Amino acid sequence: MKLENKISFGAKFINNINVGKLNKNSYIQDHVSFIEINPFNPNDIKALENIAKYWEHDKFAGNIYIKAKELSRRFNPEDASKIYALTCQMSNFEKLIDTKILGVTDGFVPFRNKKYINLDHLQVNPDFIYGFKKEYKGNGTSILNCLKNIYNRISLISLPSFSVKNFYIKNEFVEFPLNSNKFEWVKNVLDERPNSYFWF
Repeated sequence: MKLENKISFGAKFINNINVGKLNKNSYIQDHVSFIEINPFNPNDIKALENIAKYWEHDKFAGNIYIKAKELSRRFNPEDASKIYALTCQMSNFEKLIDTKILGVTDGFVPFRNKKYINLDHLQVNPDFIYGFKKEYKGNGTSILNCLKNIYNRISLISLPSFSVKNFYIKNEFVEFPLNSNKFEWVKNVLDERPNSYFWF
């Protein structure tokens, strides 16, 4: 009976954050929602399936959808894998609307280290990366800022392109060792030792 209740719940609201929204020829601050995807909810899975199908020129939406499908088969609500989304949907998260999703990310929280996450993928809707007039901007940074409010340490392996690596550097991530594509952000660097970097 408990399991059925968990399956019926939709995405979990975490917090609101501002992103830039196009208003005529300039951007204004607009409230959007940061949520945690529930892989046991069919609506969440369907929303991820749809963005994997319809986001043209994306790199990782398909990977994130496949991970969610795999998690849905495990029936383990305490799984260390996490999937988050940024959406302009403001309520009724039990029925996630795929066309309102601005970006998604997935990662793994190491056992007993609930304040650390190793990100596997971060994907913003490509329309807001490559589009001529981007309806929203700052989505990737907003996702990272929301994660920084949850975790004390975030690690990842970046794509090797200059623009992607520069994106993480602008968001206060440090590449270590240099030219390794391994990046990490730590909430309070003074509390960490350099040789403790990159536990993945």
